[in-house]
Amino acid sequence: DFHAYCLRKMTLRSYVSLLRYEDEIFGEDYYFRAASGAIGIYLHLFDNPEQDDTKEPDYSKMTAAQKKKAKSIARKKKAAAEKRAQEAKEKLEKEKKNNNQKGVKAAEIDEDPMGEELLKKNALAESAKFSGILARYAPGRLETWILRYDVAIRRKKALMALQALYKARSISPHSSELLTRIVDFSSKLNELRNGSDVVSGVLEEEAAPLLNNQSVSDFVRGAMNQIKEGTTDSLDYRCAVAKALVGTKTGTVAEAVPLIVEGGLS
Repeated sequence: DFHAYCLRKMTLRSYVSLLRYEDEIFGEDYYFRAASGAIGIYLHLFDNPEQDDTKEPDYSKMTAAQKKKAKSIARKKKAAAEKRAQEAKEKLEKEKKNNNQKGVKAAEIDEDPMGEELLKKNALAESAKFSGILARYAPGRLETWILRYDVAIRRKKALMALQALYKARSISPHSSELLTRIVDFSSKLNELRNGSDVVSGVLEEEAAPLLNNQSVSDFVRGAMNQIKEGTTDSLDYRCAVAKALVGTKTGTVAEAVPLIVEGGLS
């Protein structure tokens, strides 16, 4: 009915423009910012699982004084959580009652204003959902494939992570974010070989070109030499190379620091 109405009331050009907007809405800047933010939050939650404040700690290895203090803290946390839940419930009931008394149509009420139910969802599954949407509707953005890699590597999806690196390289081959991910991927190659001969073969053949057919150490050294030769002056790139230099034990902190400070901090 909606589309028939549009054809009657709108010009064909406006209607086609509307359809195109609907097709591309998930690639718009505002959706991209929201989705990338959501992915970042979910990955943070996956990397830093929240402790249950209401769960009592292990008292078996504590002294009597430590046990007493821990029990007191646990009781206070549990009471505070119960109080927050009760206050939220009372507020919701009060709003519903006020709407009924005024005889107006009840406005939609957010029953989870603090997002606590969202925290219970599978963080990797949710981040994979958003990264899939961005890969489909915003494939021309570097950050799309960086996020795609970050999600895939945590899900142990080696081929998906490899694809994301190649996509990112086709957009910005000298990106600091890409360099960091290439080094990370190369350091995890052995654990990503999940016993499948096909996967191992593809990784063996396609991972090498990412490093310019060099070892990780030689690849990082090459990036460091580019900085010394002045072919790049990006602070982000210099920081990424310095971090990789120390992280891969290719160089020392004494070698890494000049890469950052000698090129200027801007």
